[in-house]
Amino acid sequence: MPFGRRNNQPKPEFIEFNIGKREYMEGIQADNYVRTTRYTFLTFLPLTLYENFQRLANVYFLIIALFSLAPWSPVTPIVSISPLIFVIAVSMLKALFEDLLRYRTDKLYNSIKFEVWRKGRFMLVQSRNIHPGDIIRLEGNRENPADFCIIETSENNHSCFVNEVNLNGETAVKQRKAIQCVSNFEIPSTIQSFENSRVKISSPCNDLRSLNGTITYQGSENAFSMKNVVLKGTFLAHTAWAIGVVLYTGHDTRIIQNQRHPPHKTSRLESKFNIIILIDFIFNFILIGICTFMAARMDITNKFHWIETMKVNALNVMKNFSAFAIIFSYMIPISLYVTVEFVRFFQRWTFSTDLGMYYPGLGFCQPNNSNLNEELGSVDHIFSDKTGTLTENIMRFVQLSARGSIYDVVTDKERVKMLVSKKTERNLLEILAAIPVCSTVICTEDGYSSESPDEEALVNYAKELTATLTARVPDESMTIDLGGTETKFEHLATIEFDSDRKRMSVVVRAPNGEVVIYTKGADTIMFPLIAKDEDESVIKSTKEQVDAFAEQGLRTLIYAWRLMPKDEFEQFMAEYREANLAMTDRDKKVKEVGAKIEKDLVLLGAVAIEDQLQPNVPETMSYLSMMGIKLWVLTGDKHETAVSIAKSTDVITPECKVFEILTGDPSETATISRQIDECTSPCVLVLSPDALIYITEQVPLELVKMGDQCRSVVCFRMSPFLKSKVVDVMRSNTKKVCLAIGDGANDVNMIQTANVGVGIIGREGRQAAQNSDFAITRFKHLKRLLAVHGRLSLVRISGVVRYMVYKNLVFSLVNIPFFYFTRWTPSPIFDGWLMATYNLMWTIFPPGEYGFFEQDVSFQSMMKYPLIYRDARSGRFISMWRFVGELVNAIYQSMILFFFNMYVPSMKPLNGRGLVDDLNFNGVLLYISIILVVDIQAIIRSQHWNIFLFLGVIVSILIFFLVNLPYGSFPTFVPLMYFVPQTIFTSYISYVLLVISVSFSLFPEAMIKYLKGMWAPSYTRVIREHELLEQMNRKKSN
Repeated sequence: MPFGRRNNQPKPEFIEFNIGKREYMEGIQADNYVRTTRYTFLTFLPLTLYENFQRLANVYFLIIALFSLAPWSPVTPIVSISPLIFVIAVSMLKALFEDLLRYRTDKLYNSIKFEVWRKGRFMLVQSRNIHPGDIIRLEGNRENPADFCIIETSENNHSCFVNEVNLNGETAVKQRKAIQCVSNFEIPSTIQSFENSRVKISSPCNDLRSLNGTITYQGSENAFSMKNVVLKGTFLAHTAWAIGVVLYTGHDTRIIQNQRHPPHKTSRLESKFNIIILIDFIFNFILIGICTFMAARMDITNKFHWIETMKVNALNVMKNFSAFAIIFSYMIPISLYVTVEFVRFFQRWTFSTDLGMYYPGLGFCQPNNSNLNEELGSVDHIFSDKTGTLTENIMRFVQLSARGSIYDVVTDKERVKMLVSKKTERNLLEILAAIPVCSTVICTEDGYSSESPDEEALVNYAKELTATLTARVPDESMTIDLGGTETKFEHLATIEFDSDRKRMSVVVRAPNGEVVIYTKGADTIMFPLIAKDEDESVIKSTKEQVDAFAEQGLRTLIYAWRLMPKDEFEQFMAEYREANLAMTDRDKKVKEVGAKIEKDLVLLGAVAIEDQLQPNVPETMSYLSMMGIKLWVLTGDKHETAVSIAKSTDVITPECKVFEILTGDPSETATISRQIDECTSPCVLVLSPDALIYITEQVPLELVKMGDQCRSVVCFRMSPFLKSKVVDVMRSNTKKVCLAIGDGANDVNMIQTANVGVGIIGREGRQAAQNSDFAITRFKHLKRLLAVHGRLSLVRISGVVRYMVYKNLVFSLVNIPFFYFTRWTPSPIFDGWLMATYNLMWTIFPPGEYGFFEQDVSFQSMMKYPLIYRDARSGRFISMWRFVGELVNAIYQSMILFFFNMYVPSMKPLNGRGLVDDLNFNGVLLYISIILVVDIQAIIRSQHWNIFLFLGVIVSILIFFLVNLPYGSFPTFVPLMYFVPQTIFTSYISYVLLVISVSFSLFPEAMIKYLKGMWAPSYTRVIREHELLEQMNRKKSN
């Protein structure tokens, strides 16, 4: 099928196709159809069933349903299969609803029409029918449907501006330039001349920074890169139109290739309740085994001739085993996962509507992974980026060093401007000229725009100092106005910045014909590149000034330059062009060529940039520390800057003792580790990249030990890889929860490696937010996210899990005394309808409402008392002892309820005819008492009584009465239940028994709760009483 979906064969390394020809190409999608749905009409049923049966409880209930098909089953098959059908149906309906929404969006998106060159003219074609090799015309402010290489634009300089906010969240526009194939572009002749030209590109991948290829046009091979490409999802800005050759379509486009499912993460709490469910299974099988054994024993030792017994053999034992398994299957809380999903969904809504985490212009918190809601209540380590996370990411150029002379460009602005205009300070002029030249800043209608906030700030402030970038044509030229004198530089080459190189170089030709290389970068990288014969005093004073800037918390950059001899330049350009034509590792080869000329540089000076802290960062850090969380700051800044920022954010406090490991020397690590062991005051550890590389690779457990012992850890000169490596070591070698928070694309690996990843929606775009589990707009919101929402989620989900296990235990354990009195006959005590509806109707609302609204202390107290968080994180809300307590409580209540509702009624006639009522009467009475106890239990357990909780309990009980009255009115349908509900509901003695049995069942738990609150109150109980006293005092004062 030439224009169908892609096949699943391995992709070739390169793909070639002709422009204007729609042809089958192996390894590339031939149309532009994008499908985001998870299922198709044929795959929906099998896939959703497969997903549901990944859960052990569902598999178990399927086996029970198969057991119920046997002739000896104590219940009809519908009784066993109905809970399973309900749970799976709810899950499937949820999946279907979500997928139908995706399908509707896909249909609309794929039907949008664009101008595509067909049959000698531009025609409107649906997006789904665009193919690789098509020539497309994109109008300004329209979202691009495919990745295409620009061949012409509406601008005279053949360039266009692109807004990539949909791609990576970055609001700054970027300049892209048409590939230089033709000098005079005319429609239609030039477009027709492109037909049958050959395009060669690499196979589809997810690299958003690099895209290499060639177009062979009229026998000449022309290389293009990302600078010549407009990606799908972006749109043109400040440009009327652009024409280009479509390279990738559909799922091959860069934006779709990057839409990967984030790594699957589950909370520790979910792992715990999976273990608890497993233990529940084991306990269930033990009870089944005991009952099966006792039934066999009864058959062997039976002395009562009127009791029919079975011959003890394997078949009969199996019959008894399967019958007991069906009856005890209700011990497994099959609706637990559905209930927890609904609770998490509600919590997701509370996260995203909390005004306490709202910031104007950026919005609310965005919970992307509700499976980790409760994990936020158990965080032990926080790993934080600095720039844009702790700071505003709004750069301000404040200090300048020109070969040893310092200028305060804020307070001395007028003096600097005067010196520039007089042109008396050559060193000052040279570094100010280097700032706009050695940058990627472009001129727009609104001013300047750059991918780097640092560059934009520097060029803007340089403009205020009368060093103005007036024009830039990408890959061609730039014009600088320096104190009223314009200078035009011819652009020759750019070796771009990256986190490994930590520097950037631009090669230009000055008006006098001299070729100059300008380089800027980090001090640790730049100083080794300075020429050997450079003035030592200048280097020394600049180093001291850079260190002084860093100690003030300022970011620093070193600028240098040199003239390039003609022969060196010609050799460089030959290698540079060859590297740019490479189809594999093009960026790497360009950087290797650039590194050859980045040497013997002349120092121009340094600049210092201020990035102010966000409001309330120190207070937030201090509170997080008091919550018992270890703080890690992972920054790319130099040593002094990192320490200064740590002090200003309260990561390092005055009482802290600071230890530093600055090398990869094993003895230094061992010494500091020993000193930290012996230290009695709060400790802070400062680590260099060399130290981290050694520790993470050779002695990772040392990092774990020191990280747990210290109050906080500061790591400087961190690369994205090293950030994720540190988080991975701490996460994989401990059972503690690690949270990583950052705002940029370089933080994504760290965010996805951590147990919980939090992205900041900021100026560096939304890549971190999009790849995170939770996204917030300000760092201060992290306090509320953890202290309020994380803790409440932990309390609520823990309570729901305990509640669900408890209510199923009570319902199942009443069978034990019943089996005893019936000589271990595998016959249920309850009617099949009542068994099937217990979990699905009468006891489903109270646990859900407990999960929705439970709140042990006020939001204000959670934000005021950090020890509340420590108390929750200790694990007291869900532990093995808590479940042992639930089991003991369930055993007691089931015995009490059985005695009062099965044994007591048989001692006295109850109905108006003077007869003792039968098993069905007693069974229904017992069933009602269980429902009352389980539903009222929500009120006893809750610390936050509210109208919804009481309504849930009352409505559940009322619905039971309203539904079951007509149920007992059809003798042909349910003969054994005929008129039983009516008899119970009209008998005053049944009400007396219900009140007594329910009271006796609930009294011990209520009394224990009261006495514990009086004599051994929890920390939250004390806070709650303090809140009540404050409310009473406020009322009195009013």
